[in-house]
Amino acid sequence: MRKSVVKMNEPKTLSQDLITYNAILSDYSLFSPILDKVVEDYEKLGLGALNAQVWDKIKYSNTDCLEREYLKTLNDQLDSAGIRSDSMRKINLKDWQLPLIELGNLIDQLHRVYVDKLNINRLRLDLTQISFIDGKFEISEETKTEILLGLTVSLNSPTERLIYERLIKTAKAMTDTYELAREIGFIDRSGWKDVKINYVNHLIKQTENGFEVDNNMLRWQLDVMQRNSQKII
Repeated sequence: MRKSVVKMNEPKTLSQDLITYNAILSDYSLFSPILDKVVEDYEKLGLGALNAQVWDKIKYSNTDCLEREYLKTLNDQLDSAGIRSDSMRKINLKDWQLPLIELGNLIDQLHRVYVDKLNINRLRLDLTQISFIDGKFEISEETKTEILLGLTVSLNSPTERLIYERLIKTAKAMTDTYELAREIGFIDRSGWKDVKINYVNHLIKQTENGFEVDNNMLRWQLDVMQRNSQKII
């Protein structure tokens, strides 16, 4: 049976924060009731069905972009009804902006959906990550991929893999050394938390069971190396 060959230039995934990923996707439920009302209020304007182009405009700029088109629609309706008198048109157009204001208030609510949920101490779903596709709101597959990628720690080159492998060996060696120190009574047996090591590099983190590579710090450090170096690793 042939073994699959992994190319050295292919990214190697170290970890994915699926808990945070699923929590971010679940944030959609906070937006959903308001989004349903947005569809209803928009359709009441008589500008047709909501579409992706309109949604992309109003979620950034509120409803200001709709004023001219909405006012034209109202005037066209008055023309069709044969209302020519300026005074009558003025009466019919009184408070014409109220439906837009109500729709704008919904957009404001969407931007403030986390105001009373300050205890959410993690990355959150952003309104800009919600798309309107085929007549309904959703988080697109492309956006889901981008979110997951942001929560993934990967090694992207042979050099990065080599650095990681050597750090793994270092972490293992340090764990073995301190385990031996505990066995001979050189270190207090009350636990790893009592061990203070000033010379441990920040790429190695201390855990209850020993040491391991800090994947997130490693990824950050590798990115810094890439930015500061003329040579691509």
